Amino acid sequence: MPRAKRTLVQLPPALLKEIDRAAGKRSRSAFMAEVMEREMRRRRLVKLLLDKEPIWKTEDHPEIGEDEEAYVKQMREEWSRRLERETR
Repeated sequence: MPRAKRTLVQLPPALLKEIDRAAGKRSRSAFMAEVMEREMRRRRLVKLLLDKEPIWKTEDHPEIGEDEEAYVKQMREEWSRRLERETR
């Protein structure tokens, strides 16, 4: 993993106090990195969902074959069996 880089971020005092209460003064960086990573994932997802280009392309999934409905049914049955085994 690449080494983290230092950056200066200015925050309102009230927000910094709240962060310190939630994470502790010695864990500010880890806390803020976690929150920022989560926000970036959320923004990428929103961008993806708003994109007009279809996400799913049938040609990218030859394993499904011609009968998508049968494939989905098979996958659901496999997941149900696996869930049942794991929750016993």
